[in-house]
Amino acid sequence: MLSGQLVFHKNRFPADFGQKSRTWVFNNMYGPTMRRVKRSDNKIPDKYWVRIPGDRARKYRRMCRNTRERLCQDGWYSHKMQHMLKKIRCSSKPGLAECSLDNEGGPVN
Repeated sequence: MLSGQLVFHKNRFPADFGQKSRTWVFNNMYGPTMRRVKRSDNKIPDKYWVRIPGDRARKYRRMCRNTRERLCQDGWYSHKMQHMLKKIRCSSKPGLAECSLDNEGGPVN
C-alpha cells in the first residue's frame, strides 16, 4: 500500500491549493501509477494470492467494516477520509453491502 502525507502551513498557500494539488496528482500520476501496480501484480505467481471464498469473504469484509467504524468512532480515523475511501471501494465493487449502508458517511449507491 502506497501512502503519502503532506503537512504545510495553510496560511502560506492559496485557499484552493489543496484541491488543485489533488487534481494535478490525479490527472498526471494516477494512470501511470495504476499501470505500474497492475504490471507488478501480474508478475506475482497465482499461488501467492490469497483468495477468500464466499461466506468467509462476506464475514471478512464485515469485520473490516466494523473495525473501520470503531476506529472512526474512537477518533483514530477521519470520518471524511473514511467516506472518501468507501466511495473508492464502492466505485470498483458497487455490489458490496456497505455501499448501500448508512455508515462511513452514508450510502454511496
